[in-house]
Amino acid sequence: MPSGLWRCKLPSSLIMFGRTLGAFFLVLLGFIGQAQASISFVQRNSATPQSPQTTVAVVYTLAQTAGNLNVVVVGWNDSTATVVSVNDTRGNIYSPALLPTVQSGTASLVIYYAKNIAAAAAGANTVTVTFTTAAIYPDIRIAEYSGLDPVSPLDVAVGAQGNNATSSSGAVTTTNANDLLVGANLVQTLTTGPGSGYTNRVITTPDGDILEDRVVTTIGSYTATAPVSPSGQWIMQMVAFRAAGGGVGTATTITATAGTAQSATVNTAFAAQLQATVKDSLSNPVSGVTVTFAAPGSGASGTFAGGANTATTNAQGVATAAIFTANSVAGGPYNVTATVAGVATPANFSLTNLAGSATTMTANAGTTPQSATISTAFANALAVTVKDAGSNPVSGVNVTFTAPGAGASGVFSNSTATITVVTNASGVASAPFTANATAGGPYTVTAAATGLTTVNFSLTNTAVPPTTMTANAGTTPQSATI
Repeated sequence: MPSGLWRCKLPSSLIMFGRTLGAFFLVLLGFIGQAQASISFVQRNSATPQSPQTTVAVVYTLAQTAGNLNVVVVGWNDSTATVVSVNDTRGNIYSPALLPTVQSGTASLVIYYAKNIAAAAAGANTVTVTFTTAAIYPDIRIAEYSGLDPVSPLDVAVGAQGNNATSSSGAVTTTNANDLLVGANLVQTLTTGPGSGYTNRVITTPDGDILEDRVVTTIGSYTATAPVSPSGQWIMQMVAFRAAGGGVGTATTITATAGTAQSATVNTAFAAQLQATVKDSLSNPVSGVTVTFAAPGSGASGTFAGGANTATTNAQGVATAAIFTANSVAGGPYNVTATVAGVATPANFSLTNLAGSATTMTANAGTTPQSATISTAFANALAVTVKDAGSNPVSGVNVTFTAPGAGASGVFSNSTATITVVTNASGVASAPFTANATAGGPYTVTAAATGLTTVNFSLTNTAVPPTTMTANAGTTPQSATI
């Protein structure tokens, strides 16, 4: 709270009591947040200008260590201004941990953080907060912590507002066991100390707003609180940050999360890279784990770019395989597996290699040459097989069969001399053919498809075999002179 808002409302003895009580709690509780060796509080600072400001700068007075985490608490006493940016001298990237909590007509609060920060000498890094318009009595608190995940530190965050004697962020359940909880409030009276289990890092003067923290080692529901005196309006937020390594357990599951199911034409790359996600028994992502991808050794399959069939999980537990290219064999779906040591069930990716464009069409064995008695069906239906350049059968190709329009010929199943048949999954187009009543041949029936060489069938219509033989008239009996 800005002094200008309350100096006229609170007796000086009450203000001094609040400050003294806050200092007492600071000494009493000490720096509990450093108890966890893996997560440590490094430093803090604050700025509380008592007039409207469009920018506020706060310096890190001590040297900063590369890879640490910066936390910036931005509070201001209106609901009109908004934060344009948070940046610093060293070029660290700041992101809001959650949306601002806004108390209409009164105040606003939001917590920013920068992961994996750059090193800086003492006093060489200044954080600057910029607002859209002059913010009323801004209250900026900054802190540095070590031992946090440099890649993906944000676990969960929560914020709330109220009007009573205890500011509270509201409860949120962490997803990671080893977390740093950072709580901060903005009050219209005074904060008198940290909440239960938290360490007071600063209660700003004269505003009376707190920055507190706590380290937890088990997943659970947590809340940041801080007592307010006298009872009044407040906003409070809490952010949970993961420890370096995430405090994550051993990998127990691996699942396919991208790249399944999909298809690609033979000898071309699949559009989506295969991704598998590894998690522990509490569904936390496990980073730094080697995942092995394996494709079938024969038949429809493929190869990984550069022959690399392993990948390491990132901070989100995701391993991304090298680009996978279908081999020259059409078929599928087939499975590519992703496995990790200690996990029994692999992740499966369902892939299909599609045949390429048709390049050849040939007559099937036994279909040419052949003959049939007039008005009977040929023993073997006329059939062709269509294939691509890799000799994979091509389905869905329209093949048109055409027989002579006169003389020795025949008809197809549609009772005409021409028919169009679509190749099946085996690349085959088949057309039964019946000889007409005219004996003769050989004659040619053709099979044609766009872009392919026409196939010729050599056919002959044979006469009906003789069943009787009789002497012609006048040929018997007869006689002749010697």
